[in-house]
Amino acid sequence: MTNDILVFYLIAFTTIISAILVITMRDIFRCAIALLMMFVAIAAIFITLEAEFIAAVQILVYAGAVVVLILFAIMLTKRDGERDMIPVFRGLVSLLFLLVIMLYVGEMNWWRYAPPMEAEAGSTALIGTLLFSEFVVPFEVISLILLVAMIGAIYMAKKEVAE
Repeated sequence: MTNDILVFYLIAFTTIISAILVITMRDIFRCAIALLMMFVAIAAIFITLEAEFIAAVQILVYAGAVVVLILFAIMLTKRDGERDMIPVFRGLVSLLFLLVIMLYVGEMNWWRYAPPMEAEAGSTALIGTLLFSEFVVPFEVISLILLVAMIGAIYMAKKEVAE
């Protein structure tokens, strides 16, 4: 079994276990942390498939925005302090992450220089080039729509606080 397959199995196992934790744990805060772990593991799968852009979007949108939104919602609501996660399980999960990191670091050739590759279809460089050359107008329109939505949400929130 090659290291790539082993790393894939470890990441898949982490994804499955964290998904099971999301639906079985009683503490909602720990469920959100398990959801974050699942999103990061899915991004790691995208990285192993050499889809760096999709992995970055996965981290930014899901692991960043969605989980932070869920955590803010949890923190702003009342919750009871139930504990159901065993410390041994936390240690095993940490050990699993340590093993994955050690495998990646051990397989990297830090001393070898890799020449720059040409942009392939679906690569981050090609997507960035297309986004700021051929699709610059739709990109700017979407950014303006998001800006207007954000200003409207802030206005509505301040209006409710003032009343």
